[in-house]
Amino acid sequence: DGIRDVAVTGVQTCALPIYTIYETIARRLDDPAERVLLHHEEFGDRLVGVLAGYLLYTGLIPDGPPAIMVAERLTGRELGAVGREIVATTVDHGILRGGS
Repeated sequence: DGIRDVAVTGVQTCALPIYTIYETIARRLDDPAERVLLHHEEFGDRLVGVLAGYLLYTGLIPDGPPAIMVAERLTGRELGAVGREIVATTVDHGILRGGS
């Protein structure tokens, strides 16, 4: 049926796994027939952190604090330490689409 489940599990603190997650999301969103569904009951700290980091990765938002604020507003959840670490890793390693 074309539905795929890509889980974000474990604490992703290494730049390579985060980059791989962003690339996987980007590949799926590049195809107009694909959709990425986020289930509200799954909005944990890691997922919200990946969302904020992805906004940075794509260049839609240029800095960490605004990306965190947008992700928090979109999900209605405050980003905790694990999610902020994902954002910090994205910023510290300069993980950008077409870069890294």
